[in-house]
Amino acid sequence: MRLSFWIVALGAVLASLTGTRAQAEDPVFAEILRRLDRLEQENRQLRTNSDRLEDLVHGTLRRLPSPEGSRQPPSAGHLYAASDYSVYGSAGQPDPAAEIQQLGVGMQQLQTGLAQLGLGVEALSENLTVTTAHKEFGFKVAVFGSLTAEMLFAESRPVIPSAMTLISPDFGNDTSTVELHAKSSYLGAALVGPRVGTFQVGGLLLAYFYGEVVENDLPGFFLARAYGELKNDDWRFSVGLDGDIVVPLYPTTLNWAIGNGAGNMGYQRAQFRVERYFHPRPEQQWTVQFGLTDPTVTNFADFNLAAGLQEDNGWPNVEGRIAWGWGPLRELAGEKRRTVELGVSGVLGELRRTNPVGPPGIDDVWAYGVDAHVRLTDRIGLKGEYFNGQTIGTYNAAIVQNFNDARDGIRAAGGWGEVYVYWTPRLHSHFGYSVDDPFDTDLTPGLPSRNEFLFANLIWDATKSIEVGFELSRWETDYMAPLRGNDAMVYHSRVRIKF
Repeated sequence: MRLSFWIVALGAVLASLTGTRAQAEDPVFAEILRRLDRLEQENRQLRTNSDRLEDLVHGTLRRLPSPEGSRQPPSAGHLYAASDYSVYGSAGQPDPAAEIQQLGVGMQQLQTGLAQLGLGVEALSENLTVTTAHKEFGFKVAVFGSLTAEMLFAESRPVIPSAMTLISPDFGNDTSTVELHAKSSYLGAALVGPRVGTFQVGGLLLAYFYGEVVENDLPGFFLARAYGELKNDDWRFSVGLDGDIVVPLYPTTLNWAIGNGAGNMGYQRAQFRVERYFHPRPEQQWTVQFGLTDPTVTNFADFNLAAGLQEDNGWPNVEGRIAWGWGPLRELAGEKRRTVELGVSGVLGELRRTNPVGPPGIDDVWAYGVDAHVRLTDRIGLKGEYFNGQTIGTYNAAIVQNFNDARDGIRAAGGWGEVYVYWTPRLHSHFGYSVDDPFDTDLTPGLPSRNEFLFANLIWDATKSIEVGFELSRWETDYMAPLRGNDAMVYHSRVRIKF
């Protein structure tokens, strides 16, 4: 791409920064962000209770009897409340009955203030379990995590069984697979810092136990989020490792990979990010998001390594999204959503292929997508996404492929849709379909050409900290000749203890 094209594209996106807050989704992060918001609210309530207590203490002490012979009526120039004068008679002499009654009211208010402050401290202590080494910085840390056990049985071998992405080719053999693991356990920390003007300082750290490269399917340390932020009701600025802006929703499946490579586009990468929130009416919101992001992601998978070394071409990718939400905010399973939420997003960039012999090749990265979430009733809703683009394997599209053997960028289209039903506030099901379909004309022999799955599950939130789920899905993966496609029924169960 030419420099002028990048300047025009960047200017167009920057000019559009007049929107409102998005409802970005992630499998675990939506819950984490809700915890962080509650933590900030409890901090604000604690400060309010502290100020109220201080006022009550000063007011009560002011009304306490002075030592014998020292009590004087208020001077004409002293600004006391009207109730302070009620303890004096018309001749300026103390009225003992009125003074005792007034003191009793003050002490009762003081006890109420102490009780409220105690509740605030107790609620805050449930979250704020760690302070930083430099207390003068004003940061608190809320530690959270989960212990997760999963068991999966598939009729044919999945690629990465613990994070299903596609089914291996059919070689005419029985490749049924069973997988028991705990790699989807996670550990994280939410940071709440001081206020800077109207902005709240914060951040998030989150890691799973999949190892640095998920494709290796080995236990280890997989960093999923590591960002700092400044935010208020109108703006959010963040830097660090965060989720992609383009098509940010996800299907609700037990599979940790949540349909990546099978119709759910989007992943994570280092980025500089700006969000603008705008509410023209109480029941309406607009959101505009913009980010400069890392073009390459090396910690998931690439199913065509023969295409050569893939690297950035000296430019960051540009991601953007505009979303509109309508309807009152209503809570379901701890998450507040509007009746209708619609988003349009896209990405522009470049990737370079460096080969052992010959000059490097450069391919454009581009994609556009739409996402939607509609609440039909208080317990039933729809959500889904659609995308179309080129050289978007690092966004887990095109079945996680960037280039063909000729080292040309692969085009692809796909998406997913889901219907969810909350039978009770703690028992819910999700039914959906997802497909990723690279263009056959862009593919060379042996590459995956289509990947799709159907799923249905039942998830029981037994308590706030214990979750049990079972999922039934059917997967089908096609390949270009000479390989043959394969399919499998998959039975998946999960138990998760959150803390």
